[in-house]
Amino acid sequence: FFRGNEGTWIKDKKGNWVKHGNPTVIDFETCAKKYPVQESYPRKCSIPKGPSFVEENLDYVIYGDSRDGNEVHKKIVNQIVRVNPQLVFHTGDMVDNGSNKEQWQMFNSIVTPIASKLYPTLGNHEDNDPNYYNNFDLPNNEEWYTVETKFVYFVVIDSNKILDKSSGQFDWLKNQLQTSKSSDKFVAIIMHHPPFSSSEHANDANTLSLREELVPFFE
Repeated sequence: FFRGNEGTWIKDKKGNWVKHGNPTVIDFETCAKKYPVQESYPRKCSIPKGPSFVEENLDYVIYGDSRDGNEVHKKIVNQIVRVNPQLVFHTGDMVDNGSNKEQWQMFNSIVTPIASKLYPTLGNHEDNDPNYYNNFDLPNNEEWYTVETKFVYFVVIDSNKILDKSSGQFDWLKNQLQTSKSSDKFVAIIMHHPPFSSSEHANDANTLSLREELVPFFE
């Protein structure tokens, strides 16, 4: 889905672009050819009547690595508040030092406006410190867990831990993905380390392990 000047749009099961909260449909591909990317497709195109596919707020925000960039973090949170998403996920490295309680206090003061809808992920800077677990009340074992909405099945995993086929987390992940198949929902995997990277972390052990173990599994 994407957000434009006229609101949020999503593709329905027939491939039509449907406006969130408005019973109209748009042929996105036709509009894309007719107008440049900078233009607003919904505003410029002739929109025929049709059924609305979206019945809930489909805005989700995923961000991470706030660490010690407090002033920038405040600006990001202010923008998140403006979007007013259904859920917010933080992909880890919420603080620079997981054992530093003052840093957690600063983090909490910044995210207060979105705290009720915020779901965290363990990064390497949390260092699996008790402060992380004391700071949140999360499902499952709080290291890896799921969050389910009407259309999306979010699976949060800990990429700091071993994720090969012999690990308990891998067995749990496999079971969650099997469960998601029966619901016919879109599945989003959220973790701190990416399996592919163009940065200096491209050949880190975590990155290589995820690429070798999880990518073939997901495919």
